Amino acid sequence: LLKPLNILNSELPKKIKISKDHVFCFCCKLFGLSVYGSLSGNDTNYWSHLGTKLIEHERSLTHFRCTEKWFDLKIRIQQMSTIDKTNLEIIEKEKTHWRNVLKRIIATIHYLAKHNDAFRGASDVIFTKNNGKFLGLIEMIGKFNSVMGEHLNKIKNHDTHVHYLGHDIQENLIKLMAVAIKTKIIHLIKSVKYYTIIMDTTPDISRQE
Repeated sequence: LLKPLNILNSELPKKIKISKDHVFCFCCKLFGLSVYGSLSGNDTNYWSHLGTKLIEHERSLTHFRCTEKWFDLKIRIQQMSTIDKTNLEIIEKEKTHWRNVLKRIIATIHYLAKHNDAFRGASDVIFTKNNGKFLGLIEMIGKFNSVMGEHLNKIKNHDTHVHYLGHDIQENLIKLMAVAIKTKIIHLIKSVKYYTIIMDTTPDISRQE
C-alpha cells in the first residue's frame, strides 16, 4: 500500500526518515543492471501511473531473471551453500588457529614473567642453539601440542613469515599484561574503604635507606 510521503513520514519513528520518495524493485536492485525500464537504478516516482509501471516491470525479462536469482540465493542461504561458504570456513579456521597460537604464546610469557626469568638468550631465532627460555619453551610445547607444532612447521617450511615469536611481541604482551594487572589493582583499591601499602627498602653504600 502506498501513502503520501508526508503521512508516511509522520507515522515513522523520529530517527527514521525517508531519504528518497521513489519506488524500487527489491530483486532488481540486488541483481539487476541500471537499464531503462527497470526499477533498480532507474527508479520511479510517477505516482499517478504507478500501477501500470509496476505491471510493465513485473512482466519484463530483466525482472524475471532477477527474481530467479533472488529465489536461488534464498535457497542457498537456507541450505548454507553460498559461493563464499568455503572462503568463510577457511577464514574462520585461520582465525581459530592464530587465536590458539597466541594463547600459548601468552601463557609462555606469563609463566616466565611470573617467575622473573630471562626471556632471551644469545640467539633470537627459533630452533637455534642458546636461543633463550622463551623460544625453548615454545619448541617444547610444539613437541606435544598440535597447534604449536603446526605453527612451528610452517615457520620451518617458510610457509609463513608472521610468527609472533620476536622480542617486540614479547615486550608488547608484557606491557598489556602490566596494564591489565594495574587496572585490576586500581579497581580493588577503589572498591574498598581502606588499603595499605607494604614497602621493602634496602640501604645503599652510605647506609641510607
